[in-house]
Amino acid sequence: MAPSLRSLRTVGVASLASLLLLTACGGDDSSSGGGGGGATTPVAADQLFDSDFEKVCDGVGQTLAAAYVPTPGAISPVVVLEQMDGFMSSRSSAVRAGWERLWVPENTMAMAELQLVGCLTRTNATRVQECTGYEIDDQVTDNVVHLNEATYSLTLREAATGVEVATTTFTALDDSCPMFVSFDAGETERDWYSFDDTAVQDFLAPYVAPTS
Repeated sequence: MAPSLRSLRTVGVASLASLLLLTACGGDDSSSGGGGGGATTPVAADQLFDSDFEKVCDGVGQTLAAAYVPTPGAISPVVVLEQMDGFMSSRSSAVRAGWERLWVPENTMAMAELQLVGCLTRTNATRVQECTGYEIDDQVTDNVVHLNEATYSLTLREAATGVEVATTTFTALDDSCPMFVSFDAGETERDWYSFDDTAVQDFLAPYVAPTS
């Protein structure tokens, strides 16, 4: 299952963040999975960020978001947020092109078009393989990456109200060791949690892009 690990290298934290396509939303220690519907979240009316949708995962609607109106042949834009290590991040790789709405300097209110928020939480992880052979400056290290099979809970909510639309669970297992991993100074071991973008996209499709 493992590739030739001598070709593997470590990279900086910034590079890893780019590879994972995770955009930090800001610190929030609250966990996702609150009840359906609730008070709305007030924000400045001149711009919206993905962090402004975090409370939707607690059942609190975002006042500036668009109402969820599923329409065959049309897109109901979505953002997927993952609760991870005490903060939430946008898992953009789990959203198909055309489904997303992103903040850009030319359109700081683009995310007001979001109708749905997917709330991800990793619920279980099992180590299945040790990955070794990672290099720094062409020198093989003793660093070890523990590849984990991971199970996730995914709840889809209306962005404007926080009301739950649908929920599912899925389990992911990467078929090979990660090629690029960041190790902090003095760190020699790190866990790697498998993820399945396709499983998320397939679950979202009937709600984001209904055909009938």
